[in-house]
Amino acid sequence: MSDKNTGGPAFACAGFRDHDVSYAPQDGMTLRDYFAAKAMVIGYKYWTEIFYPLVDKDGDEHPFSTDHNGLLNHIAEDAYKLADAMLKAR
Repeated sequence: MSDKNTGGPAFACAGFRDHDVSYAPQDGMTLRDYFAAKAMVIGYKYWTEIFYPLVDKDGDEHPFSTDHNGLLNHIAEDAYKLADAMLKAR
């Protein structure tokens, strides 16, 4: 992974002391993943409660009520699109 595409590590640390007294670097998650995780919370609420409630006003089920994987994939894709936009704006 290059820093250009991911924003680099979000919680990088110098490393931890290994058994042979050397330090092993720890990159942590990428900034892109961190942004996507934050966006996913809002996206989940939007898609499940506002845009596609599982049951509409008339009591009819929405297609996503039986296709949870489709909904979850859609939310994850949107979260990464927003993360990419955030990295670009940064």
